[in-house]
Amino acid sequence: MILLCFGTRPEWLKIKPLVEILEPHQYKLLFTGQHKDLLKNIKPNFRIEIHDYKNRLDSVISSCMMQFPDGDFDGVLVQGDTASAFACALAAYNRKLKIYYLEAGLRSYNLEHPYPEEAYRQMIARISDVNLCPTEVSKANLVNEKVSGKSYVVGNTDLDNLLK
Repeated sequence: MILLCFGTRPEWLKIKPLVEILEPHQYKLLFTGQHKDLLKNIKPNFRIEIHDYKNRLDSVISSCMMQFPDGDFDGVLVQGDTASAFACALAAYNRKLKIYYLEAGLRSYNLEHPYPEEAYRQMIARISDVNLCPTEVSKANLVNEKVSGKSYVVGNTDLDNLLK
């Protein structure tokens, strides 16, 4: 069983095609709490409540790390470059769970732009077992960086969602 992590509208739009093709017994949903209005039509299995500390990014990361669900998961899928995606990937890594990274390999190579997303992208790819890349260029970025996980070009699930 795969734990699919999302918390923002863009993340949901990019994992929704997976939810639509997987059988309910193949996945659980973890909502990381950023865009709560998403939950009107979505019933996640797990929810993280973001505690407010002095720094919003620290709040998101620490809340995700501390509330990451226990379960008999075969792996964890994270998408994108948010603080919650990084935190869920790190929590999975710490629990020795397989990490699948959707939208892997996008790069600016400038840690200040976009900040902090570029750093999260690089860190998630480094600890992922499987990097699911939108383009050949993004896969080439990972090959050039010598990331240890397997990398595959799978296209853009956001476009798949729009085109059905």
